Amino acid sequence: MCTFALFVSTRYDYCMPSAQPEVLSESMQMYLKAIGEIQDAKGAARVKDIAEAVGVNKASVTSALRNLSSRELINYAPYDLVTLTAEGHEIAAELSRRYEIVKSFLMDVLGIDERTADDDACAIEHHVSPDLHDRLVGFIDYYEHCTSSKFRWDPDLGNFCTDPDD
Repeated sequence: MCTFALFVSTRYDYCMPSAQPEVLSESMQMYLKAIGEIQDAKGAARVKDIAEAVGVNKASVTSALRNLSSRELINYAPYDLVTLTAEGHEIAAELSRRYEIVKSFLMDVLGIDERTADDDACAIEHHVSPDLHDRLVGFIDYYEHCTSSKFRWDPDLGNFCTDPDD
């Protein structure tokens, strides 16, 4: 039985039954995550929805869908709706969790504005090791629940300082 290697470094290593570990590029990860988000919202994804979500043309989506289908990460047939397989859903969910953790850290701890945090988290989520992910989760939990005085980024000082509101 294969297990996921959850470290992502411009690729996503995972096992396919009776095969060597396959590499899932950052681009393929973005397709999986987009399909997952669309599937959560609408029940299934269409090529047009995926193209809009990822910001590419429909021909690019079709090529990616064939790739993901051959890896048994999506259920796909031409001109039909697209859904994630259990394995595809697991990868998409992990990518979404990583994105949320990184975005939370950027906004809540570092004081980055939401738009920038969203863009940066989207780029960083593909490169977060399990160790960094776990430490970010632990640090955010500590920051939110265990410190008696919060520190925050002060743009006027260009440095971190204790938050006088806490």
